Amino acid sequence: MTENKFINECGCSCNEGHSYGRDGEECGCGYNHDHKEQTMHLALDDGSEVKCFVLGIFDISEQEYIALVPEGEEIVYLYKYDEANDGPVLSNIQDDEEFEAVSEVFREIYE
Repeated sequence: MTENKFINECGCSCNEGHSYGRDGEECGCGYNHDHKEQTMHLALDDGSEVKCFVLGIFDISEQEYIALVPEGEEIVYLYKYDEANDGPVLSNIQDDEEFEAVSEVFREIYE
């Protein structure tokens, strides 16, 4: 079973599939959130960082994955996602078969 934690533009996790107005109007989900886009910075191998927008975190067979879009880009990065005491931990998806499965679930959720 696939569970999408952040399918909404506002980043809330109510799974209602709604969006909010860019002028700040409430989305109506009942959650107390401030409608800011969720972002994170990825540290690259060359020592630089890239700011990414979080599209969502979704679950496949008890493993979570995260979909990110680098600022100014239209490409989507998919990573394994785990929570640690000091914050999120992202790992590359090494197996081609696993990557294809994650890509397929991502397309189903976000198309």
